[in-house]
Amino acid sequence: MDSPAKTDADFPPIATQVHEQRIVGPAGAEDVHYTAWCTLKGQSVPVSSCVPCTQRERVTIDPTGRRSEVVCRMPPPAARPEPEGGAPWMQAPVSELMTGRVISVRTTLPVRAVLMVLVEHGISGVPVVDAAGRPVGMVSITDLLREQYDQIEDEEDELLPYFARGAVQRHRAGARPDAHLHLTAEDIMTPSVFSIREDARVCDAAREMAKRRVHRLPVVSRSGAVVGVVSALDVTRWMAAGLPGPAEEGP
Repeated sequence: MDSPAKTDADFPPIATQVHEQRIVGPAGAEDVHYTAWCTLKGQSVPVSSCVPCTQRERVTIDPTGRRSEVVCRMPPPAARPEPEGGAPWMQAPVSELMTGRVISVRTTLPVRAVLMVLVEHGISGVPVVDAAGRPVGMVSITDLLREQYDQIEDEEDELLPYFARGAVQRHRAGARPDAHLHLTAEDIMTPSVFSIREDARVCDAAREMAKRRVHRLPVVSRSGAVVGVVSALDVTRWMAAGLPGPAEEGP
């Protein structure tokens, strides 16, 4: 005799972390988006779409971001097959260890404002996103230092003799003495963005960062919008948590 099909009420409530995406634009404007992983759809969805869902039990948004969660009654995520000869914790999805509160900046944000964002949030780099929230570049402290170095070089050129100064300036076609005052995130960002899907494995993220020689990757949804960031430090911490502890010494 076939067992009756399970209904929504038969599934235990599952708490899913809410991820916060804060996009900083010109004049201090900020767009805040909340997303959560939906087991049924197999992707991140806006938290606003969880409110009318019949499987939702509650939505909690904590201003600190520490206890923001969506609690739903739905089938648990399908278990991944055990890897052969590999560490099981490296097969976990990137969404389990990525930074849940990610700061991004618009392409038009002035460089000075980008620096303030990095300092205020204590981070070393941010994704640069377009109007749809898709990553188009990365800006890091290194990019800002490189631009500052170029500015110092321009100022030192003014101390050169007139004949030498002209030769240097001809090699910098289009440069203006005040050009740095009008630079935006788009002007100094690293334009080639390497991102990774939120359902990719931790080992895939580690392999991609090693291959691209970068320290962090934007994590994107199926639509390509940024939903988090994973760094080399995140992967290291994840690996350390999965490693067995030191063996206890005998008497």
